Amino acid sequence: MFRSYIFRALILPLSGASVSFFALAFVVCPPWRDLFINISAGLLGSVVTVAYIDNLIARDRRAQREAVRQRIAVRLLRLANQAATSVRSAFHIGTDVLRLITTDDQAEMRDGMIDVIEEHLRPATNAVLSMSQGDWETLAINLQGISIQSDQFMGLFGRDLEPDMFKHLLDLQAVCERIVLLYRTFPDLFGVPLDQLEPLTDGSSAIPLQSRYNGIAMKELDDLLGRCVDLLGSLQLERPTTDNRTHA
Repeated sequence: MFRSYIFRALILPLSGASVSFFALAFVVCPPWRDLFINISAGLLGSVVTVAYIDNLIARDRRAQREAVRQRIAVRLLRLANQAATSVRSAFHIGTDVLRLITTDDQAEMRDGMIDVIEEHLRPATNAVLSMSQGDWETLAINLQGISIQSDQFMGLFGRDLEPDMFKHLLDLQAVCERIVLLYRTFPDLFGVPLDQLEPLTDGSSAIPLQSRYNGIAMKELDDLLGRCVDLLGSLQLERPTTDNRTHA
């Protein structure tokens, strides 16, 4: 009920003193008895006042923390949406899959994006095979940007993040960095048409190697989308009231 230092520094001493003066009132003679009773009552009133003020302060701080958490959750929602949209664009999946997502309800947007990822994006990871070099370059730039935003986000709001949200953000950043590193290491494999692949140094075809790394990329992109779902699922977003929707 009380913060520990408030209880130790004020509530407990004041309560003890009040009880002590009240007990002493029955072993002393008037007018000391009345004085001790009045002192005891005054101390008891101080306990009630401290308890009431502490409750008001705690309630105000909880409201402030909740307001901050909501704003953080909205920013994380946008970040996860950016990551999923980067993959959707790279896969050339049209915006029609987003037609049921509303933008005036953050909670519905979160749920809608999770549905889009699970129903349309994760089943389509074989679209990696049809991505061009330009698609890969754009995807790498976007994912690098998300990784940088994640760093900035953790630096600015790390202490206000719930542990599970912090973990999911780190996981999303890690898989973004892995995909970027994979592409930057083999830019002459990803998105290159089969008839334009340069042979390996031993003269053999690079097609098997490209196929192997395309398979790795599919798994990594599926992991990326799964991390987006995890992050989105951890966000506790308030739904607008009927009055707010009507006003909007």
